[in-house]
Amino acid sequence: MKIGILTFVDTINYGALFQAYALETVLNGMGHDAYVIQYKNDAIEKREKNANMLSLRGILSFIVIGNKFKEKEKKFKAFELENVKRTEICNAGNIADICGQFDKIVTGSDQVWNVSLTDNDMHYFLDFVEESSKKISYAPSFGEGTVPSALAGQIGNLLKGFHAISVREESGASIVLSLSGEKATVVIDPTLLLPQGVWMKFVGSRICKEPYILVYLPHKKDICFSFAKKLKAKTGLKIIYLSISPRIITGVKTIYDASPQEWLSWIYYAEYVVTGSFHGMAFSLNFGKNFFFEPQGAGSRVDCLAKMTGTEDRNLEIAETSATINYGFVGGLLSEVRQLSLLWLKTAIEK
Repeated sequence: MKIGILTFVDTINYGALFQAYALETVLNGMGHDAYVIQYKNDAIEKREKNANMLSLRGILSFIVIGNKFKEKEKKFKAFELENVKRTEICNAGNIADICGQFDKIVTGSDQVWNVSLTDNDMHYFLDFVEESSKKISYAPSFGEGTVPSALAGQIGNLLKGFHAISVREESGASIVLSLSGEKATVVIDPTLLLPQGVWMKFVGSRICKEPYILVYLPHKKDICFSFAKKLKAKTGLKIIYLSISPRIITGVKTIYDASPQEWLSWIYYAEYVVTGSFHGMAFSLNFGKNFFFEPQGAGSRVDCLAKMTGTEDRNLEIAETSATINYGFVGGLLSEVRQLSLLWLKTAIEK
């Protein structure tokens, strides 16, 4: 069966890249012929451009960083070209024609249903697909606890036209039910559908020879750095900060141009991971790391993943620096939800 995956593309974001690769890999492993649809969303393209410009603001930053962001972008492009099958580039005008070749279209994962990110783009709700039997969602996120009231009716009607709906968090399932009356299954992120061994082919040699505490988060959060510094005081380990933009933080080594493979390596070899990122948490789980996460509220994707895997106590607002994870127990839960999610996806595609 030929399957198209509608998700975020050409965004310099580790989680977005790896979840697209993972879902395509899983579907191909099931015997299908899957492709990521290269759909260009103007709002996302503009935000990426503005983010890079803001990151380079200031003469000192520009001198220090130079062309590093362009190099990072090249690294992402190289990974995609080598590892992700893609359609030709399309936009709102021709996406229906490009996708006419597919037997099924899966929207997700990532925050493709977060209309504040997509500028209310209904294509991510598959408004261009006429046949209900073709429309499936796998683990999309609304990003927030509600949708704008002005769009509630439109989104609800589109959801009613889906063959099968899954989401990434409990709050998303509640939104789907309230808008459409449809029940959505909560499944795990595509990156967790693949076991550790699959990701290890991208993990290179250790970059930092000394043991370290890794901090990874999309935006600087004092709560994460405060906790990391407590860990440093207790263990004596250095702090490495994986940032999406250049920042100077006293006593912290900042890495802002890691390739996708290097990003995985930094997580894999860390003694501790402190993260405010969903995918930072997901890969910490997959690599069996001693991690701590910043909570995002009941029903959120981070807190839902913690509940699924029995790691609620890793919430850095309540966790002790000396706490460790029983991966015999956590690994068992992760394996269980992985198998249930794979079964849901297989059934939704083949039903």
